[in-house]
Amino acid sequence: MFILNEEKLALRDVFKKASYYFGAFLLLFWSYQHYQGSIIFWLTLSFILPLWASFLIDLKRMILPDSLTLISLLGGITYTIITQGYTNNFLGASFGYILFLGLSYGFYKATGKEGLGFGDVKLIAALGLWVGLSGLPLTLLIAAFSAMPVFLIARLIKGESVPLPFGPFLIAGAWLVHLYQLKLWDYIITLRTFILS
Repeated sequence: MFILNEEKLALRDVFKKASYYFGAFLLLFWSYQHYQGSIIFWLTLSFILPLWASFLIDLKRMILPDSLTLISLLGGITYTIITQGYTNNFLGASFGYILFLGLSYGFYKATGKEGLGFGDVKLIAALGLWVGLSGLPLTLLIAAFSAMPVFLIARLIKGESVPLPFGPFLIAGAWLVHLYQLKLWDYIITLRTFILS
């Protein structure tokens, strides 16, 4: 009951903020330019609008409302059906869910503390539908490498380990991978070839 009330307060709070509407407008414009107003653009509304709200809520309150994740999940299923990326996308959702569930359970067993919340586990399943199995490693890589410096800076400032919401980094990573997956893989392959040559 407490969680549901907390989610309601968080949703009410975020939809009152100008930052939500300004950020949503920029993301919609960016997506429109990328997809040139095609049907995929309209589908990405179910990615951008709920997950931008989740991004802001998780930063402030460290919760990921189920209602917003569900909207993105349903949008991801529709996106998968329309683009016919059944195997890649459903494997992305399934593998992401199992991986995060295992990490969450393993960390709790090892330390007695919650490392990944169940909100992150559900979120990665929804994101997996949008980026597919092929985009999941990139999403996790971007999320981890962008979260690491933030965590280290926060620790230096506070002088102790501080809880850090991982959801915003996952969302940002998935958004970039959803739009630029092929370009990102090309960049990584080029960089790898350069390093090994």
